[in-house]
Amino acid sequence: MKLLSCLLVLLYALCWCCTAANARVASSTECNHISGHGFVLFSDLECTTHWIHHLPEFQCPHMYDVKAQVQFVNATQERIYCQDRARGEEFTYTVVPEFVLPRFIAGEISSFSSPLTRGFFNSTLVDDVAMTVQQDGVIFARQFDMLTAQTLTYYLWPASANPSATSSSSASSSYFYMSHYVTTPPNFDQLMMARVYSTDGSWEFPADRRSPLAVYFPGVSDVYASRLRENLTYKAVIQGALNGQQHPVTIETVQNYYPGPAGYNGDGTTDYREYCVDKEKPHWVECVGLMVQ
Repeated sequence: MKLLSCLLVLLYALCWCCTAANARVASSTECNHISGHGFVLFSDLECTTHWIHHLPEFQCPHMYDVKAQVQFVNATQERIYCQDRARGEEFTYTVVPEFVLPRFIAGEISSFSSPLTRGFFNSTLVDDVAMTVQQDGVIFARQFDMLTAQTLTYYLWPASANPSATSSSSASSSYFYMSHYVTTPPNFDQLMMARVYSTDGSWEFPADRRSPLAVYFPGVSDVYASRLRENLTYKAVIQGALNGQQHPVTIETVQNYYPGPAGYNGDGTTDYREYCVDKEKPHWVECVGLMVQ
C-alpha cells in the first residue's frame, strides 16, 4: 500500500512538471506574438542618421529595451519629417510598426511601415511611412531581467560618424545618444542627446564599437527625480569596454527626445507583483520567480 502511494505521488509530480513545462512554452509563445510596438524615431542634428527606440512596458510582449538604426525608403517622407523637426517645435516623433519583437531583434525583419506621428502619438505627420533597418542595425536589445539599479545609469552610443571624447568642452566634442537603463517598476524611460568628453583625457569611445557603453552617476539614486535635464552639465563615470576600467567624463545635455513618464509602470498599473500572480494572465508565470518570493 505504501509502495502504491509512493508511485501515485511520483506520477502526480511527473504530470505536474509536464503541465508546468508545457504552460511555460505556451506562455512564451503567447507573449511573443505579432503586436503593434511603439518606437520613438530620433535623428542626429543634421537629420541624416535615424534611429528608433522601443517604448518598453513591464508586460508581454513589450518587455524589451531595443535600439536600431533605420532609413527612410521615400526621400519625400524623410524631407517632411526633417523639415518639421527643424522648426524646433517638437523633438519627439513616434511610429508603431507591427511585428514579433524578438524576430526584429534577431534581424529577421528588414523593413516596416507605420504612421509617423508628432509627440507621443499625438498628431499624424505621415500616414504610412516606409522604413528599412540598416544591416546589423539593432545595436542594443535587452529583455528586462528585473534587477534593480541602485545608481543612476544610462547607456551611451555615438550620434556622430567618428565618435571620440576630447579633453575639453570645445565644439569638437562628440555628440552621443543617452538612454536611461530601465529596471524594475516604478522606473522611467528617457532618451537624450548629449556632448560627452573625457574629464582627464583617459577615454574615447572605441572607433570600431557600435553597441552602447554604460554610464554611471556615482552617489545619485536611480529615481525619476534624478533624471537628466536639458542644457545642464553632469559628472559621470564610463566603464571601459575592454579593460573594465572606470573613466571620468563630463556630460553636457543638449536635447531631450523622450522624457518618459514619472513612476513608470509601463501599463498604467501601480503594482507589478500583482500582475505577476494574476491568474488571468498566464504568460506572467515566468516572472513569478523573479519578483515574487
